[in-house]
Formats: sequence, C-alpha cells, structure tokens
Amino acid sequence: MLEQLSEVYQVEFPLLQSPDSNSKSPYALVSVALVIYVLFSTSIIAIGQSGLVFSHTYYTYEAKLINEVGVNNDMQSYELTDEYRGEVYQAKFAGKTYRYKLLGSRKIVRKENTLLSLSGILLLIIGLSGYFVKLRKG
Repeated sequence: MLEQLSEVYQVEFPLLQSPDSNSKSPYALVSVALVIYVLFSTSIIAIGQSGLVFSHTYYTYEAKLINEVGVNNDMQSYELTDEYRGEVYQAKFAGKTYRYKLLGSRKIVRKENTLLSLSGILLLIIGLSGYFVKLRKG
C-alpha cells in the first residue's frame, strides 16, 4: 500500500528505501505528513457534506394512543426525529402504547454539518499553506 501511495503521489517513503540508499529527499517526511493531513481534512469535509454523523433528513410521525379497545383517535400528537423508524411502528411511552405512522420527511441544513465542512476546509488551507511556506524557505 505504501508503494502504491508512493507512486500515486510521487513521494518517497523512508521505510521503503534500503538502508544504504543515498537518494534521501529532505522533504519526504513532510510530504508524507502532508498526504495524511490532506486525507484527514478531506475526510472531515466529506463527513460534513454527506451527513454521515448528523442526518440531513428529518421524519415526521403521527402518534396515536392505543388502548385496550384499539386506536384512540382522540389522542393525537406528532414526533419529529432524524431517525427513520419505518412506515408504521409501535412504542411505549410513560406506560402507554402508541402507534406511529410516517407522515413525511424533509431535507434540512444542519449547522453541525456546515461546521464540520468549514473546519475541514480551514484545516486543509492551513496545512497546504504551511507546506508551501516550508518549501519556499528551502
């Protein structure tokens, strides 16, 4: 895997060089660190954009109380959740059983995902800037 990364990014990994190798790049370690840093930063951006941690979809369920006779249509409430629980499901709350029916879903923009994406972009900019400053100084 290191050999493939070395070929793709045209970076020499010190671990792949033989002990008597004279071709040592002074920036090899910095380049490896940059590749890892870029992969880390872009993965944070991807997580924020995909909604992997914080869902982009909210589901609205209608809840009806179920008593011994059947469904009580008088007692009605709604639940908003970011977890899909199926078209219809039952759950107990405060010792009573409720039947939940999916009414709909909607896409939302969550601040958490925006913050993750912006953090990843900021980390990427800082890392690349530091790398190019290091290259300039020689």
